[in-house]
Amino acid sequence: MAAFKDMTFKEKIEHIIYYYKWHIIFGIVILVFSINIFQSILEADKNIPLMTFSLQGGEFVDYQKKEDWEKKFSEKIVKEEDIGRTVRVDFYPINTEEPNEATNISIQKLATYSAVGELDIICLNEDYYIEQMKIGAFLPIDTIDKLSSVIEENKDKIVTYVLEDGQKESHIYGIRADDIKIFKELEYDVTGKIIGISSGTKRIDYTVEAFKLVFE
Repeated sequence: MAAFKDMTFKEKIEHIIYYYKWHIIFGIVILVFSINIFQSILEADKNIPLMTFSLQGGEFVDYQKKEDWEKKFSEKIVKEEDIGRTVRVDFYPINTEEPNEATNISIQKLATYSAVGELDIICLNEDYYIEQMKIGAFLPIDTIDKLSSVIEENKDKIVTYVLEDGQKESHIYGIRADDIKIFKELEYDVTGKIIGISSGTKRIDYTVEAFKLVFE
């Protein structure tokens, strides 16, 4: 057999493939596997919402309209590094007047998401909202400087409360949502509802930007 250095280019390639084919095959398998993992990570990241809207109601949801609304809203707040990700709207058919299985499941789902910080903007019927407000479910939005203009423009609709946790002054924990127009394309009725920010939100920057946009 000719020395490797004396082989033609074609012979060298054939030699390498013959003697190192299993290394090459193994390397290709590892490369493909690594690419798949990398793509999965990228796709998983894209599936993480910019922030979430949790809306009480929505017994009959038009999912195409919901998807279109999420995309349209996201385009107004998304940062360049997060292009490809969108906000997410979740409906919770909670009926506190006549509780049923759907109500129980929705309440449990809300509690679970709240515990892991997966709730951001929440809109509930007034009675249920106030009940949740009393147990500390919402952020005091008057402590967020970027929302001062929203509060000023809606000062006749703010919802204040003094939590029973040692604090001595009232804070603003929500705004009555009756005049909000942005949910119209979702066919979501905001009559008699209050909107606020979850105390457990982990996406405060996007949540604040979204909250401001809701009131524009």
